Amino acid sequence: GFAGAIYIIRPGAVDSTGPIIQYMGFVANQKPSAIFKLGRPKSQENVANPFASGLLPGAVQIAISVEPLDQVVQLTADSSSEAATRDVVSLVTSKLLANFSEYAASFAVAQSQMLPQPNEMFIPVSALNRWMEKIERRLAEDPDFFRK
Repeated sequence: GFAGAIYIIRPGAVDSTGPIIQYMGFVANQKPSAIFKLGRPKSQENVANPFASGLLPGAVQIAISVEPLDQVVQLTADSSSEAATRDVVSLVTSKLLANFSEYAASFAVAQSQMLPQPNEMFIPVSALNRWMEKIERRLAEDPDFFRK
């Protein structure tokens, strides 16, 4: 099969051989979408790009190349696109934790309101909050900790 390899060229990003072409990742039938974080342009990137006539300062060119899937899978994406993936995973995880905490807390009752139910287990909301804080702290320290 084939895939669309995604490359970018930032304005002013050149070396002795010409513009620096940065591989970001790929899309294919097996992976039909992706998010790539470009970051803000550095001040030296606001210079005119000979390949980007008519583009605004700081504009980025995007190139898509149809290449064999086996070849594209072996390419290594730029670390900024990997960081974007981690950012998205971190954001989704944080939102999921907050949603779960709010959902579980919606069932909270004061101890005086509890009726004896021998077949039910109860978890203090404070224990849930401590767990959530611990997960958020670990996520801030290492966004990939849950993969280990």
